[in-house]
Amino acid sequence: MPIVNICKRAKSIPISQDSVQSVFKVIFVGDSNVGKTTIIKHYALGEYSPMTAATVGVDYQIKTVQFDDNKAVLQLWDTAGQEKFRSITKQYFRKADGVVVVFDMTSVESFLHIRNWMECLHESAPENRTVMVLGNKKDLIEGMEPGSYVTVDQGLKMAAVSFSNPTLFLSNTHKFQGGCIQNFQGRFIFKQPAYS
Repeated sequence: MPIVNICKRAKSIPISQDSVQSVFKVIFVGDSNVGKTTIIKHYALGEYSPMTAATVGVDYQIKTVQFDDNKAVLQLWDTAGQEKFRSITKQYFRKADGVVVVFDMTSVESFLHIRNWMECLHESAPENRTVMVLGNKKDLIEGMEPGSYVTVDQGLKMAAVSFSNPTLFLSNTHKFQGGCIQNFQGRFIFKQPAYS
């Protein structure tokens, strides 16, 4: 898999600063190849590409959301999943309004590593941050042997016991991120509960 160094500001639709009510910094963490970059690009840019180069360091995209007569900006920070970048990732937790912990439902290993990400969060993130656990690639578990993939029930239990704050668990397919779009907005902007 090709690796590229991405550390640039994402393209976004220009908006005047006066029209923006709030800016929310949302950090995506999880092992390599769980689909963080694909999820972010699909949500922010409307692009779907299953063959994405591994993120090196940190990248981000901007999503401007209109609600009522107000606008909010979501800064969606995409972090590298490799262990060697963990110290860089921790630095971005400090001013985060929200954290999305992503795992691949076809990879039990990436699911078990949620506990490692939880430790990083407890060490570095503010106590009042919003946390979402996202099981990705749900559609790819069909036909797999029981025990070789992560169930929705297991994801719900992990979200309930891993974090001190109320934590939302979502699952989605690797091709369709539509449910995630509504839940990002509901969870981080409107502060309403959302379920999948």
